[in-house]
Amino acid sequence: MNAGRIIGRILFLVLGVACLLLGSISSSHASTYLGEACFQSQINGMIYRLAVTDMGNQHFLFNGKTISAGNGNFLPIYGSAEIGQTAIFVTLNSGSLLSSNGTTIDGTQALTINFIIDLSSFNGTGVGIVTQSREGSISTSTISDAINFIACP
Repeated sequence: MNAGRIIGRILFLVLGVACLLLGSISSSHASTYLGEACFQSQINGMIYRLAVTDMGNQHFLFNGKTISAGNGNFLPIYGSAEIGQTAIFVTLNSGSLLSSNGTTIDGTQALTINFIIDLSSFNGTGVGIVTQSREGSISTSTISDAINFIACP
């Protein structure tokens, strides 16, 4: 077989596969910052202050912080949300370093909580898990919470 024909067939196959792959990729969508949303825990008064970014196609990202009631301490938090027909399904994640004396780090804590937020009121309920590692010992506990949509402080 002629070398020109072989090269031509290879190029045809490569271009054909490239067209198939490129044709199956969804069009790009620039993200849009929508502003802040705040929710307050009914259990301990903590406030979730979240920056909301629309990623397109009903996908949303959250970045923000949790603010403790009373002392104003805060921790970073991030997550994502998907909008269903009657509710918003949210997953939030956070972590912190632990110190018994305020200067020496002797542990870490991680939180994951999943909320179902009602589309009509923006209030919701959630359950999650807290994992803590301190001085070589790991403990895990579950949490339940209810949140109310509030004006951001």
